[in-house]
Amino acid sequence: MRHTIHALVFSFSIFCLVAPGFAAEGGPAAKVSDLAWMTGHWESAPSDDGTFFEENWTQSKAGTIASLVRNTKGNTTTILELVVIEEVKGSLVLHLQQWEPGYKPRPEGVLVMKLLEIGKNKVIFEAVGEGILKKLGYRREGKKFIILGTTAEGQFEAPLTGK
Repeated sequence: MRHTIHALVFSFSIFCLVAPGFAAEGGPAAKVSDLAWMTGHWESAPSDDGTFFEENWTQSKAGTIASLVRNTKGNTTTILELVVIEEVKGSLVLHLQQWEPGYKPRPEGVLVMKLLEIGKNKVIFEAVGEGILKKLGYRREGKKFIILGTTAEGQFEAPLTGK
């Protein structure tokens, strides 16, 4: 088991070293410090079926900003997600990995996205290659933090509230 974990970490590390240079090519100029408005704990209201969603964004530091994302339903964590945005070649690259219960990686693997657009309290990334998400963005309006996404099925918005 320990060898499997080390192999996964090593493979992910190599991927993160190789993919960002390709992913950031042609992205708008930006720095992680431009995303300071994302920092904080953001959560959804529980849905009718008891599903609850939260994002915990760290402060930008050393060229990265990151979020631990957790989906729960009742007493069960259904998905864990790590989102890391880093500076690459004067722009930004987003890496996203999800895990199911038991810390089992989701079959989609690591999603890499390049910066498409950045503005005051808004950022949008687009996928490099195939993936479940075509675009992923974030917007802040006061105490509201809104996740913007585009999949093959269409667009969505997920509003969260700061705590």
